Amino acid sequence: MKSNNLLKRTIYSLRNQLLISCTFIFLLTHHDAVVAQYYYNDIIANKQTNVQFALFKKNNIHSIITQSLLPDGTPSPRFSINETINYLTNTAQIESVINGINNRNYSQYDDSNRIIKSNSYTNDLSNVVYFFYNKLGLLKEIETTTVDSIWKAKIKENHYWFYNSNNQLMKMVKVKDNKDTMSVITFKLDSAGYPLEETWIEKKEVVAIYYYYYNSERLLSDVVRLNLKSKKLIPEVIFEYTTAGLIRQLTKPEVGVPNKFTRFDYEYNAQELNTTQKIYNKLNKLIGVVVYNYK
Repeated sequence: MKSNNLLKRTIYSLRNQLLISCTFIFLLTHHDAVVAQYYYNDIIANKQTNVQFALFKKNNIHSIITQSLLPDGTPSPRFSINETINYLTNTAQIESVINGINNRNYSQYDDSNRIIKSNSYTNDLSNVVYFFYNKLGLLKEIETTTVDSIWKAKIKENHYWFYNSNNQLMKMVKVKDNKDTMSVITFKLDSAGYPLEETWIEKKEVVAIYYYYYNSERLLSDVVRLNLKSKKLIPEVIFEYTTAGLIRQLTKPEVGVPNKFTRFDYEYNAQELNTTQKIYNKLNKLIGVVVYNYK
């Protein structure tokens, strides 16, 4: 029971941590997206975090103040994120309030602008995440240790990423507490090495399958989950891009709710920094706005 409760709390904390690290605001109210798709959450999110830090450094950004607005333009008390960056130490510190819960996150980057460590604290739950890369700069391992002061428990999880001789994704092995292999994630690639299919295997049984689709520019356009019982394809997330290759629109269908989705529209400044996110429901009604101010 203690282990199960810690696992649930760990997932919730990691959801917030991924939100903070990648500033993907859609995860605020759609946490289910975080526990799925290892390629997206480990590989793509890691690259986005590193690219974002490099972009901040290029533009000499030292502070990001995030404000959430209601449809009528009044501030929302449920959400705020303030980030400060120190390039002398290659660190970023984030203080946030999400749905009334205070969060703190400290991230360390190496000289190649790659995140190597992240400490996250939420009330009585703490996470320490290490990122390891191979000689070519490809992500080879993510190690996460979570400590719960309420349950007096600790859990450790490692994601080991493996590549073929062409440095293309081959598989990921998830290990719990350095001893139990929880699952093996395998990939099918296209001729250019882009992942097309992600299959989860636990105890020699397939428990989940995801499909990845790309646009003509080879940018990820759709993530789809196969319902193993009904054999139906369920959209998970849909992307549209600007001519510069930046995310212009993201559509997130509601899991288990037909014809219900949330859409996120992104706006950027001349430095390609995200300045505004507008959130709409399926009726195209504005339900919220997130504004970023850079200094």
